[in-house]
Amino acid sequence: MSTSLPVRSHPASAESSYSRGEVIAAIQDFYELLIKLPYVEPNALVLPPSEGWSGVNAQKLRDRGKTEEVIELLRYLPYLRAPAPGKRWMIGPDTIMIAYCDGEVYDEINDSLQPVPGHCIWLTDYESRDGTSLLFDTHTDTITEWTSLGHHIMIDYEEYENIPTQDKWMAHPTMPAAAFFRLWKQNFEKLVWMAFYNPRGSAGTAQWCISSATLQEEEEDRLASDDDFEPDADEQGDDEEGGSEPDGEDDMDDEDGLIPDEELDELMEDAYGEEAPQRRIDLQSEKNTAEYKPVDLPPPELAEPADQRLLHIMIRERKTKEVYEIYTRNGWPSNFDRENCKVMLADFCEREEGPINRLR
Repeated sequence: MSTSLPVRSHPASAESSYSRGEVIAAIQDFYELLIKLPYVEPNALVLPPSEGWSGVNAQKLRDRGKTEEVIELLRYLPYLRAPAPGKRWMIGPDTIMIAYCDGEVYDEINDSLQPVPGHCIWLTDYESRDGTSLLFDTHTDTITEWTSLGHHIMIDYEEYENIPTQDKWMAHPTMPAAAFFRLWKQNFEKLVWMAFYNPRGSAGTAQWCISSATLQEEEEDRLASDDDFEPDADEQGDDEEGGSEPDGEDDMDDEDGLIPDEELDELMEDAYGEEAPQRRIDLQSEKNTAEYKPVDLPPPELAEPADQRLLHIMIRERKTKEVYEIYTRNGWPSNFDRENCKVMLADFCEREEGPINRLR
């Protein structure tokens, strides 16, 4: 069954139209911001020698069908070198850097989960099923944000399910590469995304606090950047089953990313009864104190099932606010004391989750 929707074309036979230099510059500019964070170490950023990286595993990439243009691009990209064996830097929530310069190659399972043309290359892997893999297309000079669960797909989910597996990637959000990295850069600059070092993950090394108050115009830019979808005629194949339906959980947040006061009052009254007014005062007091003191919330496992989601939301918002204040108290972004912010975030992480092995 083919989709009847208007289309975005990714011609398989097109000549490469991208500027390698512009893509390299956009990625380097993005990485240079990341090493200013109290997370990625500055010496992690490595730039290619004039002759390009000799460590790129060209043969393995050829065996997986990648073009010579893709391999040549990888030889001249900047990278964030892994901090330790089995650990890699995360450049976005659940988005893990691939250091092709050191012989790393994208996870082979991607070729099964989401086959793509040889002129496209995965720049990142994902750490969890909710994570994002970034796919660069050398024919269209674009980045596609691909997720195994089909988050934020640009067409109806029913239509998406009827697309052949090898074409599903084209239904995911896609932007010109330079614009994409500017947008992700703004997520850090505006503290929509806040990362700090935490080695407890599998391959990843960051803990993330994500502000739900993402700017509406950024989302509109993302949607407007993606033209309509159409599978390539040359890449059509048998329809295969794949993907999982995105989480349909109702969104309790308002458009500013916070629960409305009236709704929060009602929820807290249901959760705490006569103690609700004092609990509400405790929660609001963080706005009026320069040094934030955590609200004394019961552990989620002790709450009634109906109250657990509210408690998780309150805990998440409390942690996000505290991390935000640590960043801003240290002058982010224009007058930033990186080292002090790093120490304060490590203290925060240990207070919340117990001792960690800190990067020196």
